[in-house]
Amino acid sequence: EARFFAERLARADIPVAALVVNRVHPRFTDQLPEAARARADTLAGTDLGGLYRNLADFALIAAREEEHLSGLAEQVAPAPIARVPLLGSDVHDLDGLTEIATHLFP
Repeated sequence: EARFFAERLARADIPVAALVVNRVHPRFTDQLPEAARARADTLAGTDLGGLYRNLADFALIAAREEEHLSGLAEQVAPAPIARVPLLGSDVHDLDGLTEIATHLFP
């Protein structure tokens, strides 16, 4: 969706001044998703195996997001990109907005 929208803006000669990416998944590990998945498989049937499976899932999501965002960054360059991480709760008050502001204006 974001790439499609960026293309539409470019075709309309509307410059992208900045890009805000919301709810970016954190990278909880430097391991490749496949390595975490392999570790989960060796620990299958244990609580730790389930945690590694979850870690592998999050690592895969984060890697895919990063891959997608790098292509999008090229498309909207030289516009700056602000990344707002996936927060622990929905933003519905001034405290939440303040937290978002720390990522938009570091």
